[in-house]
Amino acid sequence: MQEKRKHPRLSTRQDTHFFNSAIKEKIELLDISLGGMRILSSRQLALGMSVEGQFSIIPNSRPFYIKGIVTWLKPSGLRNACYEIGIKFTDISTIPLE
Repeated sequence: MQEKRKHPRLSTRQDTHFFNSAIKEKIELLDISLGGMRILSSRQLALGMSVEGQFSIIPNSRPFYIKGIVTWLKPSGLRNACYEIGIKFTDISTIPLE
């Protein structure tokens, strides 16, 4: 099968936080690329939903701040009552986004 991704992914397993105007929750970052990320969440987010978050992929480094859109989701085979969710970045920075 031909790879459809535009950017290579970095696998990582770390806890971080996501938020939007209605929720703030702890999620697990599963992998990340220049274009987006895959997370594990106990909450089923809606397709097209805008999200914001921050995370560090290198210990003791400054965090990255992102804004993105939920592009896909599915029940997780990793844990019961969790969802794997794909986020496409709309903005990413090393300084807080407004």
